[in-house]
Amino acid sequence: MERKVSKLGLLTISLGGMIGWGAFMQPGLKFLPEAGFLNTVIGMFIGLIMVSTIASCYGIILNKSPNSTGGEYSYSKLAFNQKHSFVVGWFLLIVFIGIAALNATSFSLIFKNVLFPNADFITLYTVAGSPVTLGEALISVVVVLVFAWFMIRGVQAVVKVQNIVTVLLIIIVFSIFFLALNKVDSVNSPLAAYSDPQTIDLGGIISILVITPWAYYGVSNIPKLASDAKLPYKQVIFITVLSLICGYFVYQMLLVLTASMFSRGDLVGYTGWATGDAIKQLFGNTGLMFITFGLAFAIFSGVNSFYMGAARVMSSMSEDGLLSKKFSMSHQKYGTPYQAILFILVIIIAAPFFGRQVLKWIVDMAALGGAIVFFYTALTAYRISSGIEKIVGLAATIFSSIFILLLVIPGSPGFLSMQSIIVLILWSILGSVFYHIGTKKVIEESSN
Repeated sequence: MERKVSKLGLLTISLGGMIGWGAFMQPGLKFLPEAGFLNTVIGMFIGLIMVSTIASCYGIILNKSPNSTGGEYSYSKLAFNQKHSFVVGWFLLIVFIGIAALNATSFSLIFKNVLFPNADFITLYTVAGSPVTLGEALISVVVVLVFAWFMIRGVQAVVKVQNIVTVLLIIIVFSIFFLALNKVDSVNSPLAAYSDPQTIDLGGIISILVITPWAYYGVSNIPKLASDAKLPYKQVIFITVLSLICGYFVYQMLLVLTASMFSRGDLVGYTGWATGDAIKQLFGNTGLMFITFGLAFAIFSGVNSFYMGAARVMSSMSEDGLLSKKFSMSHQKYGTPYQAILFILVIIIAAPFFGRQVLKWIVDMAALGGAIVFFYTALTAYRISSGIEKIVGLAATIFSSIFILLLVIPGSPGFLSMQSIIVLILWSILGSVFYHIGTKKVIEESSN
């Protein structure tokens, strides 16, 4: 069969999904002010090991089912019934669509904070304390329309763009980091205070560990494209783990750059882009320009990979009769599921009109969705394997269970907010409605 995706394409789709808005914005918004430097480094490293174990299950399952295009949704059918598979697919959709929408709306931050300070013109209304402006909404809409155009043109067009964007992103981050090593005063900078071992605490580590499924979730794009790569499953496992290791180091580089200029006290109540401001202090406007390009590439790659993943999952569920058959209809010229792509386009376009606070609740809920999908994937690998692969599946099942518990146990540092729980309930109810409608139609068609 024709190989449509190269090894590099598989790597960049995964890595590009990891290094999105969060890698550039979270050092100043969450990592340093809420957890501190060492707790973030440790929490993300533990998460790296746990998620790598879970992600290795992709290769194990791929060896049993090499032609699955729906990723974890298709994999779940090897070990579970239709209801469980629908749960996996339904949560995959909210994870992918939520993260894609968050990244898409983040393009307006580039215009607002760097290129065009007046991008937030004409305030329309306020949702949960978050203002919705016409200017920022229009920027997001235009950006998403461009992505939809790429999606309809097919996976090869998507991956070619992803290769270029992700490689440029890595070059920019690595170059700025190593150039900054000669400029940062390791003794007198805030980084020295952050490095005090006494700042390590279990609560801070857990608060970071619990979001690592979200931070590393770009790796889940690999099973969606593995059937197009036509690679031996051991190579898929290698690329999967390699992408996670690269993602970890990029996160830490951006964390170090931010910590070198901003103390924990500086970031309390800080609402700007700390990483960008830190690099501006080190390299002036030239450095800010380059890191802004890096942020743009990161956001671009995040939307690109998760949008594509959502379309593939929706198409696979449609082919199985769990969603409307329209979502698996192929474009006459490009052969892509254009109806699914357009449906997702409508949802993402609507996202900026709900405000960033509501979108944040959805993304927080998506962290639990991602953990649930990880759990099903790990348990599938455990059920269908033997020997060392079964042991890997068991370890991955335990790790994914830990992620779920940290999100749902009251009092845990990662416990979901009440708003995110409400969104979770609403999404589950909507999924139940879609499932019963879809299965009812399948039963009617089979009886005719």
